[in-house]
Amino acid sequence: MPSYQHLLVPVDTDVTADGALAEHLVDAAADLARALGAKVTLAHVALPVVEPGVLPVDGYSAAYRAMNDVLEARNAAANRALATLVERCAQRGARAESMLITRGGPVPDRIVEAATERGADLIVLATHGRRGVSRLVLGSVAERTAHLASRGHSAAVLLLPVGP
Repeated sequence: MPSYQHLLVPVDTDVTADGALAEHLVDAAADLARALGAKVTLAHVALPVVEPGVLPVDGYSAAYRAMNDVLEARNAAANRALATLVERCAQRGARAESMLITRGGPVPDRIVEAATERGADLIVLATHGRRGVSRLVLGSVAERTAHLASRGHSAAVLLLPVGP
């Protein structure tokens, strides 16, 4: 196995996410990082809070503010969950940090950009291993990330199968 020094681990820490899946992925990545002597960056791609180019008309300004308040609260909760997962890494003997990615756009693109920006040489992703119609309908963030990372980026991708 090549000597990896920095693992980027995208985790879904949104309030609607499966926390057990994130913990499973983080545990596996922390154990791998400890064995390699590598550091870990846990990354969550959040919904961006955007400022409008044109201020909403009066009837919609309260609704717009409420929508942004919800997004900011979700991002704050995601940051708290990331902090808990960083501590989980530390308890398993791995050095870890976290980042909340709030730039808009496709999640796989943001993951590969984060790996490049942070100098990660391995992206560790969970995959459900969907097949058939569910794969066609739901797509695969892991598959798209692996494809993007293999096209000129320095990070390799490790897919860890999880769940049904």
